[in-house]
Amino acid sequence: MSQLKNIHYLELKNVPLEELDSMFFHFCDDEFLNIYDSVGISSQIGNNSKGIDFEPSIFFSKGVEGVLELWDVWFKWKADKLFNPRSKSNSTEAEIKSWYTYFSSGDFLKDNELLNQVFDIMIEEMEKSSYYLLDIKEKEDFTYDQIDHKKESAIENAKQRGYLNPMTTMMYGKYSDFSTPIVDKWNMQTIPGKNITITPDKLKRLSFNGKIDLVSIVVGLYERYRKESTIQVHLPMLDKFIKYIQSKNKLL
Repeated sequence: MSQLKNIHYLELKNVPLEELDSMFFHFCDDEFLNIYDSVGISSQIGNNSKGIDFEPSIFFSKGVEGVLELWDVWFKWKADKLFNPRSKSNSTEAEIKSWYTYFSSGDFLKDNELLNQVFDIMIEEMEKSSYYLLDIKEKEDFTYDQIDHKKESAIENAKQRGYLNPMTTMMYGKYSDFSTPIVDKWNMQTIPGKNITITPDKLKRLSFNGKIDLVSIVVGLYERYRKESTIQVHLPMLDKFIKYIQSKNKLL
């Protein structure tokens, strides 16, 4: 395990789930690891948020369930980004409509070739990132009634259309509450536009069984959640990812 000067480590394996459920988790690329260790993690508009979010903040998830829900969404988002014909300049309306139906119906979850491509690309990205525990305070750094502006927009559009966009509901999953525009626990954020830096003394870099890569952490938390939680949410995309990882490990 690589050592940092100022950020301490937290081993997740033996921390009770009840304790983890009151904690806040954030993952980010290791490109600026030295800055995180010397200055901290600051609010910004990330590469994946440009053109979508317009005020800097730090996104995070609350509890183990929030972490797992986030990855279920993240893998679906990546699948849409990679395979949606809309991103291609020469795509036809018929191709776009076909993908819309394919994705929103959930049929893409049966397409192992597509899923494996998504997972391989995501694994490569996950190996270059770390998970952190954030020591942040309500009302000072974040609020529980923060508005998710993407969800708010989907709700407003649904009022005009008469129904929620099936692409959006598939992406957000059944664990997201569309009766309110308030953020769900997987998609929380620090107060948008507020200049916040979470200093190294308020960060802990996470490990699971001594491993700090995101795959080990996500798989470890998933297996504990499935084993220890009495009430569980439906995580169709993450379930597929875990099975893929387990099948890869058997071949090693």
